[in-house]
Amino acid sequence: MGHEIENILINRGHDITGRVDPSGTGDYKTLTLEIIKAADAVIEFALPGSIRENAQMYAEAGVPAVVGTTGWDSRRD
Repeated sequence: MGHEIENILINRGHDITGRVDPSGTGDYKTLTLEIIKAADAVIEFALPGSIRENAQMYAEAGVPAVVGTTGWDSRRD
């Protein structure tokens, strides 16, 4: 899904600040505040285990985020 969104953004003339992928296929393996602060917005498709921590970083950086994931209901408090 992330690749599809990326293609649409590029076709519409947007710049991609960075792609984070722990498997090493992105521009970065780890998400950091510096990466987030360099962006106007974040679009995330991630596994449930990272959503809470990432959302806290988005809020701290003051950067809006759109998050798409499934299977995290069992991890909510």
